[in-house]
Amino acid sequence: MTGRPAWAAHLAPGMSWAELDLGQGGTITAVMGELAGAAPDRPALHAPGRGWISRGELAERSARLAGRLAGAGVKAGDRVLCSAQPSAALVEAHVAAIRLGAIVVPANTAYGPEELTHLVRDSRPVAAVVEREEARGWVSEASPGVVVVGLEVDLPDAPVPLLDRAEPGDPAMLCYTSGTTGRPKGAVLSHGNLLAGAHAVRVAWRWTEEDRLVLALPLFHVHGLAVGLHGTLVTGGSAVLVPKFTADAVLDAVAGHDASLFFGVPTMYARLLASDRVAALGSLRLCVSGSAPLDPALHQRIRESTGQVVLERYGMTETMLLVSNPYEGERRPGTVGWPLPGVELRLAGGDQGEILVRGPSVFAGYWGLPDAAGLDDGWFLSLIHISEPTRQAEI
Repeated sequence: MTGRPAWAAHLAPGMSWAELDLGQGGTITAVMGELAGAAPDRPALHAPGRGWISRGELAERSARLAGRLAGAGVKAGDRVLCSAQPSAALVEAHVAAIRLGAIVVPANTAYGPEELTHLVRDSRPVAAVVEREEARGWVSEASPGVVVVGLEVDLPDAPVPLLDRAEPGDPAMLCYTSGTTGRPKGAVLSHGNLLAGAHAVRVAWRWTEEDRLVLALPLFHVHGLAVGLHGTLVTGGSAVLVPKFTADAVLDAVAGHDASLFFGVPTMYARLLASDRVAALGSLRLCVSGSAPLDPALHQRIRESTGQVVLERYGMTETMLLVSNPYEGERRPGTVGWPLPGVELRLAGGDQGEILVRGPSVFAGYWGLPDAAGLDDGWFLSLIHISEPTRQAEI
């Protein structure tokens, strides 16, 4: 590779792009294990009713749950459906499944019987961790043989098998798209995809183990799960879970836990701006917005009220994050910036400016539909465009 890639604009001063390794550590769980071994007492996660959970405690608890799942017949490559509100128990079950080598299928907690039945019949899980009692019934009806448990994975303890054995190319998550062009399809994301995506934002946003994230996003899509949670695990930082978003809950977490990061969606920022306490966001190191365009007028009002210049970024279920406004430099309202480290973009042709994307975080295809992704030498047609004359990406 010659020259300076576009994503080099995200690197910290003095950092060479040639030194960047988005596969460093192999898998998220391997990185997590190294961090836990090095400093088991460092805080990793705070949740209502549980308080602070250390790295070592998260590793120990997830190993125990992995043993329970294995004792119930779950093995590497099997699917484990997870559907619950954000909580320490959900995080532990999620980490347990991927440490076991199973494939996690996150399910929207608002799904009714029809949507949940489609996911179950398409992904064919061996086990399901489901919080809502009625939803557990729907899963059992859709697949009578599946092992359905509550959020605490209430199964008998069993010997813990060898964990963290997955290779970067092995599937880790099966994330279903919104289904705007038909029934939802499952995007297969590998351990390597997840790790590369986490490392990319770690580098671009200067995320370190000293950072503390207020995580008020659901843990059933890539924004909250692959960016918020996995980013925390890879950097060795900590996260404060806010199970149900309210402006007061977020602002309490910012002030009460000395937080440095907040990731949200535009509606969250609008509600925060309506609070007479919104100035508290000014203590944060970084505010990020995604999942929908942030209105430039709202962007400006946040800046005037808090001093925060919100960083916008864009991604997809199939690719995780692709582009981001820079940490250092102009964050232009209405745009989502430049390719993240490791991401390649090129025009697909025509007048629409549609672009193709390729990189280590881009999925390999859809579950059961190997030809549906339209991948050509790793290139995937995204839903973003290139604006002229700035050449920054916009939705």
